[in-house]
Amino acid sequence: MKLDLPIELEDGTVEIATKKMDFAAFCRLYQDRERFLPYCRECPNYGTVWSCPPLPFDSGEYFRPYREILVFCARITLNPLVIERADTPELVKKKGYEIVIRVKKQLEDHLRKMEEEFPHSHSLSSGGCNRCCRCARAKGDPCRKPAIMRYSLDAFGFDLTSIAKDLFGYDIEWCRDRLPAHFTLIHALLLPAGSLNFLGNQQDFSRKARM
Repeated sequence: MKLDLPIELEDGTVEIATKKMDFAAFCRLYQDRERFLPYCRECPNYGTVWSCPPLPFDSGEYFRPYREILVFCARITLNPLVIERADTPELVKKKGYEIVIRVKKQLEDHLRKMEEEFPHSHSLSSGGCNRCCRCARAKGDPCRKPAIMRYSLDAFGFDLTSIAKDLFGYDIEWCRDRLPAHFTLIHALLLPAGSLNFLGNQQDFSRKARM
C-alpha cells in the first residue's frame, strides 16, 4: 500500500515516515505513565482539553482491541528565511505554533481517512486538540467535535522523544530564543490483529511533500 500524504506548508518541507510494530511491544518500550503524566499536570490543558489527561476512561480497556500500531513521524524542515524573520520571542512563539498546528491538523485529517480504510482502527495525535478556539471541557461540557477530536499519544504516557529517536533517528527540537531548524510530530494508527497485512511485507514507508 502506497502512502500518499500531501502536506501543504509554505514555510518549509514536510517528510512523512512510518514504522509498523506490534502494539504490545510498542507499549512495553515507550509507555511510562508514572514518568510522563506528571508533566501533563503542569500543562494548562490538563483537565481543560478533552484530548488531554485526566482521560475519562481506563487506558488499558481503551487499548484492548488493538494488536498493531502504525507510527507516523512528520519531520518539518523550516525555510532558513522563516527562522531568520522570526526575530522576537513573540514571533518565535506565534510562527512556531502556526507551523506545527498547520501540519498537525492535516496529518490528523489523513489518518482519519485511513480509519475508513482499516475497519475498527483508530488514530492518535500529538499534543492537545486544536479544533476549537476553546475546548468545551473547560466549562464542563461534552466535546463539540467528537468525530474529529483524537487523543494524543502523550496523554497515555508515551515517550515521544524516544519514539522519534529510536524509530526515526530524529532528535525533537524545541523553540528557545529562535525557531529550530526542524519540528517533529509523532502520530499513530491503532489497528486490530492482521490489519497491517494489507500493507504487505515492507516495514517502512515514506513520502515527501515539498511546499
